[in-house]
Amino acid sequence: MDQSGSIVARGRAFEEDLVVADIDADAVARARLHDTRRRRARRLLERRGVTVDRVVLSARYRATHRRPAHGGLPAVPSPLDEVYRALVLGLSGGIDSSLSAVLAVDALGAENVVGVFMPSPYSSDESREDAQALAQNLGVRFLTLPITPIFQAYTSALAPVFKGRQPDVTEENLQAR
Repeated sequence: MDQSGSIVARGRAFEEDLVVADIDADAVARARLHDTRRRRARRLLERRGVTVDRVVLSARYRATHRRPAHGGLPAVPSPLDEVYRALVLGLSGGIDSSLSAVLAVDALGAENVVGVFMPSPYSSDESREDAQALAQNLGVRFLTLPITPIFQAYTSALAPVFKGRQPDVTEENLQAR
């Protein structure tokens, strides 16, 4: 990308690739002078005693030749080219996973979507019922895979950190990890 955020060169998508492109370093530096976020970040680094030096590559790392541009930027795959043929999706019973499930079924077909409810000690019966009803209404396969043992392993590992503290939303948020 150049100083204005425009794409200068793009490598092949989802493939190993090497891209060499020329950018106007002076134009980038001038653009950065006007970006107040960079000034704040630099002051913060200076206060913390962190210095950032310019990295200069030795000659052995510099490109000795350039690949042809292949007629410009590589074609961007269409969204359908990037879609997987099947999907396993966590269903919580909430709006986010419900909408994701609807979109998945619309894109892939119900036969290619599996909904998984992963209850923990904080999961309600209503959440399970909502997730199951959604799966049934969409016609997707539904699995229940309890994560209580995994959740308990997390809480045990973090017990020293939580020692002396009352349980709160922190523990509930661990179930998403």
